[in-house]
Amino acid sequence: MPGYYKHEIGRIPALAEKKDMSLYLEVTPFHFSAAVAVEAFNQFQYLIDFSFSKRISEEKLPEVLSGITSSHPELNYSYGKIKIAFWCETELVPKGFEHYTGDTLLEPVKENIFAAYKIDDSLFEVARRSFANFSVTTVQTTFIRQALSIRSGVFVLTFQDCFGVALIPNEEQLVLNNWFSYKNPEDFLYFLLMACESLQIDRSAIPLFCCGRTDKSSP
Repeated sequence: MPGYYKHEIGRIPALAEKKDMSLYLEVTPFHFSAAVAVEAFNQFQYLIDFSFSKRISEEKLPEVLSGITSSHPELNYSYGKIKIAFWCETELVPKGFEHYTGDTLLEPVKENIFAAYKIDDSLFEVARRSFANFSVTTVQTTFIRQALSIRSGVFVLTFQDCFGVALIPNEEQLVLNNWFSYKNPEDFLYFLLMACESLQIDRSAIPLFCCGRTDKSSP
């Protein structure tokens, strides 16, 4: 297990039936998080989060996921719903082009757009051993879906050494979805401004939304 900072808030409600609760997981090279929600209340009740001190390689990530899930029994209850958001390359595919995506998984993002991705076999096997029934998505898919729900803006999702940009200048019109690596603040600003300038986005007329994960060690 690499070095990490663990953050835990809330508690799992003492309900007789865990099937009334849902478990949402995020698994990335930068962090692992698990949130428990009571669907009837539409509220998150418990969160545990591991922020890793450095980016984990794709080869090591299944081992880390296995170690966390096996050592935290609260993740192994029989939840009514389990959804896991993995970190993997995600392409957006227009409706009508699905048959060109090969053996990738397809997930509807909106009525005319699909997210296409392929979960690493080792990661998927760890999840299969840890959870009886679960559905999958990707962090990138969730980011785009949330951006489209807001309808218009420059949306930025940051991590320790990379960030994603989604440009939606007009209502629900996604014109750019791209990811950039960065080493310092100057890199970050350069790529963000370049993305806006390349599509002639009027930054004074469109809101900027930033979310994600950075810490003191981030550029």
